[in-house]
Amino acid sequence: MAELIIPTLPSLLVNKGSKYDVYYVYTYQNVWNSEKKRSERKNSKKVGVIHGGTKDGLIQWDESFIQQYPELEHIDTFRENGKYIFKPKAYDETTAPTIERPSKIYHAGATYALDNIVAQSHLGKALANAFPQHNDFKKILSVAYFLILNRDNNISLYEDFAESTRLPYQRELSSSAIHRLFARIEPHDVERFIQFMTDYFIKHNYKDDENIFLAFDSTSISTHSQNLSLAEYGKNKDGDEMPQINVLMLTDQKTGIPLYYRAYNGAVPDVVTLRRTIADATRHNFNKNLVFVMDKAYPSAANLNDCMRNNVSFVANMKTNVAGSFTQDEINANYNDLISRASYNRQIKQNIFTVKIKWKYDAYPVHGKNKSYKDEKELFLHLYYDQQIHNKSSEVITQNAALVCEILNNGGEIKHEALKSIKERFVVFDDKRKAWIISDLKVEEHIKYKGIRALLTDCEQDAVKCYEAYYDRNEVEYAFNTLKYRLHCNRAKCHTNEGFYGRIFTQFIATSIAIMFRKRIKEFKNNIKSANIRNKVLYCSDNKILSSLNNIMLLVTQRGNFYDEVVGKKADFFRALNIEIPCNTKDGYDLISGLTDENENDIDAEDPIFDDIFA
Repeated sequence: MAELIIPTLPSLLVNKGSKYDVYYVYTYQNVWNSEKKRSERKNSKKVGVIHGGTKDGLIQWDESFIQQYPELEHIDTFRENGKYIFKPKAYDETTAPTIERPSKIYHAGATYALDNIVAQSHLGKALANAFPQHNDFKKILSVAYFLILNRDNNISLYEDFAESTRLPYQRELSSSAIHRLFARIEPHDVERFIQFMTDYFIKHNYKDDENIFLAFDSTSISTHSQNLSLAEYGKNKDGDEMPQINVLMLTDQKTGIPLYYRAYNGAVPDVVTLRRTIADATRHNFNKNLVFVMDKAYPSAANLNDCMRNNVSFVANMKTNVAGSFTQDEINANYNDLISRASYNRQIKQNIFTVKIKWKYDAYPVHGKNKSYKDEKELFLHLYYDQQIHNKSSEVITQNAALVCEILNNGGEIKHEALKSIKERFVVFDDKRKAWIISDLKVEEHIKYKGIRALLTDCEQDAVKCYEAYYDRNEVEYAFNTLKYRLHCNRAKCHTNEGFYGRIFTQFIATSIAIMFRKRIKEFKNNIKSANIRNKVLYCSDNKILSSLNNIMLLVTQRGNFYDEVVGKKADFFRALNIEIPCNTKDGYDLISGLTDENENDIDAEDPIFDDIFA
C-alpha cells in the first residue's frame, strides 16, 4: 500500500454560509495590530466547502487550492470535532454517499420584481461601478429592498428580514456590519455613481429633437443629533422645530430613473441651492435637452439667468400671488383672455393662454461691474385657469362669511380665530341695510388668482405638453415623499457623521427604486386598453402590490430554484410592471452578469456569498 502523503496546510477557519446552509473553509493569516496591541485575522480566502449543515464532514476543496497542494487530489479530508482527518480517497467514487443540501424557502416575488427594475434601469450597473469592493453594491441594494418592503428604517430589524427574504446579498447582516457599510460610502463614491448614471442615461436616451423632463425636488430630514455637521435649523417642510438635513434629487419624469442626488446643509433655502445644482449639471455634461421642472420655491430672476447662461433648460412654476411681480403683471394684462371660454382646452379641461416674453439678462457678467442686460432670450409664459378650483375657493369663503354675518346680525360674538379673520377680510357693515354683509369686492380681489397656474419655460412652446411635464413632476414628488413617510425616513436615526452619508444615500437608492416602481404602474394604468386587467391594478396601492408579490415563495434546493405558481392578479401585477413572470430554474439566473468578482474577500461577513448578482 502506498504511503499516504499529507501536505502541510495553512491555518484553516470554518464558518457558516447562508446559501443552502453550507459551511465554508478559509485560509487566513494572523497579523499584529500595533495600535490595538493584539493579533487580527487578515487576508482570509475561501478554499473549500462542507455540505450537510454542520461544521463536521467531508471537505470539498476548491480546484485552485488543490493545484496549490496537489496531494489533496488523492486524499479525502474530514473535519471531526475541530480536527482534520486525512484518509486515502476511495477508488470507486460512485459508492460515496450523495449529501443533499438542505432546502430553504424565501419570500421572493417582490424582490424578483425589484431586481428586474434595477437591472433594466442600469441602476445596478452604476452601483457596481461605484461600490465594487466587498460586495457593497449588493448590500446597498439589499438594505434598500428592506426599506421598501419593511416600511421601516430601523436597521436592527434587517437580520430577521434577510433570513426569510430572497435578496441580492443572500445572508444576514448585523446592525454593526450595516453601519460599517454606511461608513464606507464616501462622497467620491456617490460622485462616481452619479457620473455613471448620467453618462449612461444621456448616451441611451438623448435625441436632438426631444426634451427630457427632469423632476427637480428637495426635502428635509429632521434629527435630534447635535453631532451631524450638515444638521442646521432651516425652513422645515414638516413644521418640525428641529435641526435638519436637506436632500435634493433630479429624476427622469418618464421612467423615474435618478440622475442626481445631494445631501447638504439644512439651513440652505431652496432658492439658493439651484445655482449649485446648475454647476453640477454642467460638470456632469447635462445638455439643453435635459429640462429642469421646478416648483415655486426655486425660480428667481437670478436663478433663471443662471439657467440661461449655462444652457440649462427649465419649466418653472411661478408664484402668482406676489403683487408687482412680472408674472402677476402678465396675468393682469391678459386676465380677460385667460378666463374667456374661447381659451378652454378639452384635453386638460382648463383654460390656456400663452404670452411670449422677451427676457433680458447678462450672458457674461463680470464680478464687480454692473450687469449690462443686453442679451435677450424668448421665453414662454403659459397661463392656466381652472374654473372649478376658482369656484370652490369662492364657495368656501362665501359659506364662512355668510356664517359670520349670521352670527353678527343675530347679536352674537365671533370667538373662533378663523372666523375673526373671515370677518376682517371679507365682511363689512352696510349702513343702507343696517346689517353685516359679504363684500363682493373684497372676495373677488382675494380669489382673482385662485385656480391660475403660471409655467415659465425657455424650451416648450406647446402649453399642453408643458402642463403635462409639470403634472408628471407632481407624480414624482408624490413618490419622492416615500423617503420620509412610507419608508419612515423623515428622521435621520443617526447621531454621528460616520455612516450618516451612507445611510442617507441608501435611503435615496430605496426612494429611487420606489419611484421607478410607481412610474411603471402609472404608465400601465394610463396605457392599458383592457378594462378588466386595468381595474385589477387601478385600485391597488404600490404597497399593496408589493405585499401581494412578496407572498410568492421561492424554494431553493440543490436541484434548482422553484417558485410558487404565479396566476391571476399576481400575474397581472408582473404584466403591469413589464416584467416576465418568474420561472423555475435548475442553476439559478443572472440579471446583470459580470459585475462582481466572486472570489473577492468580504470584510464584513464571516463568509462571503460567491454567487452572481441576483442568483
